[in-house]
Parts: sequence; C-alpha cells; structure tokens
Amino acid sequence: MVKLYTLPLFALRPMYFTMRNFKKAFQDIVMSRRAIRNMNMFYPDATSEELAAADNVCIICREEMIAASKKLPCNHIFHTVCLRSWFQRQQTCPTCRLNILRSAVSSVDSRQPNQVPGDVSTSQSNQPSTMNSEEELHEMEGNLRQAVEARIQTLQRIQLLLDAANVMMNQYQNATATSNFQKLKLILKTKYT
Repeated sequence: MVKLYTLPLFALRPMYFTMRNFKKAFQDIVMSRRAIRNMNMFYPDATSEELAAADNVCIICREEMIAASKKLPCNHIFHTVCLRSWFQRQQTCPTCRLNILRSAVSSVDSRQPNQVPGDVSTSQSNQPSTMNSEEELHEMEGNLRQAVEARIQTLQRIQLLLDAANVMMNQYQNATATSNFQKLKLILKTKYT
C-alpha cells in the first residue's frame, strides 16, 4: 500500500512569520549600525556655546548636557550615549522625527568633491542653516499626513486579509468536521450491517 504524505500546511504560517521576523530583525540591526556609524562620522560634537544657547537638557535621559554631546543635522543636541541607544531602536531624531539616514546621505552628496569625508568642521561651515520656512513646514505636514493615510489603508487591507483568512479557516474546519462525520457514519454503517 502506498502512503500519501501531505504537506503540513499548519506549519507554513509559523515558518513564514519566523522568516519575516528574522528578516526584519536583520534589517533593524543593519539600519542601527548605519545610524551609529553616521553619528560617529558625520555629526559634529556640540560646542559649549551651542549647549548654552539651546536647551541643554537631553530629552532622552532628561539630564543636563555638559560634554560628550552630538548635534544632529536638524540642530537638535543629545548625549552621545543616549543617541547610540536611541539609534538601536529607531533611526530618527528623537525630537522632530527627521530620518537620520536620509539626511546623512543628502549631506554626503552635497559635499564638495575635493572635501575629505572625515573633515566635519569644514563641512559644517559650508552648510546652510536648516531653519524651515512656513511653506516647507506645511509641505512636511502634508507628506506626514499622506504617509499616515497610506499606513491606515495598508492596515485596513491587512485586516481584510485576516478576516478572509479566518473565514477560510472556519470553512476548512467545517469541511473537515463534515468529512470526518461522513467517514464515521460510513464506518458505523458497514460495521453494523
């Protein structure tokens, strides 16, 4: 007699989720390492004048900044250690949510060709101030709104897919129960006749 081995469909879903989570964790590690490397290479240390001129409380740890602080492209200043732990989870500015990786790429591209990548002090003097005008702020708000709407639509589609999967699973369970009942009925019929 030939044995028929079926594909264990119940195992595919957990394997898919495991692989997806592994891929996401790997991407998070890569992005974290990039953000930390960019922080060490491209972002200047904050001077004592900048610390005195701005609010010198780190919003990550809520402690005063005296030394060992980094200035991000958006002109926000944080402790280096705090930024390192922040970049392990997210690659945005803790205050304004500016994507650090995108801003680092644009600042590297805007450098002059004869400039050395490690020379931070001269690159800072050539950069214009990053103060946003009203139009830029409205444009960024519009972009953020579009991104939120896109996320909501994606979540609604995911919810629809999950509902469809639940319906299909219920149909499968009903079909299995019906077929098992039919088999049991057939066995009982042949046994007692």
